[in-house]
Amino acid sequence: MSSYEETCVSETYSTGFPPLGMISIWFGVILIGITAVAQLIIPAPDQLWHNPVMTSLQLPLAILIGGSFLYLLIAARDDAKLAAVPLIINIGTLLIVRFVPFNGLWQEITFQWRWADYNEVVHLVESGRIQPDEQGYAPLPLRYRTLVKDGSVIRISAADGVTRIFFYDKHTSPQIFSGYYFRSDNNPPQPGDFDGRWRYVAQKRPYWFYCSSY
Repeated sequence: MSSYEETCVSETYSTGFPPLGMISIWFGVILIGITAVAQLIIPAPDQLWHNPVMTSLQLPLAILIGGSFLYLLIAARDDAKLAAVPLIINIGTLLIVRFVPFNGLWQEITFQWRWADYNEVVHLVESGRIQPDEQGYAPLPLRYRTLVKDGSVIRISAADGVTRIFFYDKHTSPQIFSGYYFRSDNNPPQPGDFDGRWRYVAQKRPYWFYCSSY
C-alpha cells in the first residue's frame, strides 16, 4: 500500500464514527427501553435489580464498557475524542438505567393528571358518600374508576380520627399489592395498615404516598 493510501485509510479511520459506538447506541436504547418498562412493572428498585432478566442484561453492558475502555486505549493516538465516544455512550447508559426513575416520572405525570379526581374521591369518603363494606372495600363511582387498575374498588379505614384510603394500582393477593395511599394525618403507612407489608414507600404529596406491599 502506498503512503497516500495509508494516509487515506488513517483519515477515514480517525474521522469515521466507531462501529463500537453504533453497537453501544443500539444496545443502550434497547436496555433503557427495557428498564423503563420493567420499572413500570416492578416499582421497587431492590426488586428490579434482583430480577434475573435485568441482572443478565447488565453483563453485556459491562462487556461493552470494558471493550470501550480497551478501544480508547488503542485508538486514542489517532483521535482521542472520537475514541472516547463508545465509552461515554456506555457509561451514560449505565447511569441512565441505574439512576433515572422512569417509574417515578410516569407516576408523577399520571398522578398529576388525575390529581383533582383523587381529591374528589377523598372528599366523597370523608363526607360519607362512599362507604366501605365490612372488609373495608368500596366500589368507586363509574367516573372515578380509571383511578384504580384492578377491581374498580378502593379500600377505606377510619379510626382514631384518621382517614386512610388505598387506590390499587396492582392487587395480586391480600399482601401483594401497590398503589396510592391517602392518610389524613400525613404519616406514612404503618405496619398492618390494610394488611400491608410495606417494602416501598414514596411520598408524592402531603398526605399522599405511593406504596408497595410484598
